[in-house]
Amino acid sequence: MHEGLITRGMVQGSGKEDLIVSRYNCLIVHPRCHNKIVGSGGSKWFEISALHLIEKEGREEVREWLVQMTVEFKEIAIEILRRFDRLQ
Repeated sequence: MHEGLITRGMVQGSGKEDLIVSRYNCLIVHPRCHNKIVGSGGSKWFEISALHLIEKEGREEVREWLVQMTVEFKEIAIEILRRFDRLQ
């Protein structure tokens, strides 16, 4: 499992890292794609992850989870929510 929207690195040291392990944030990555896609990080990985999560879980459900995360990870989750809302 890999985090797609909010990563462990973003919340490291918060003591709340377990909150990002969610069906609305995590996805399975095929081994051959791991280094090519996950390793690229940044916008490409975010967009691929977000679109996959939207397809599997629903746009509103993923967005609602992100809104909930703004309570725990205010600045980080607000920025991720803004990026998510800009996706077409």
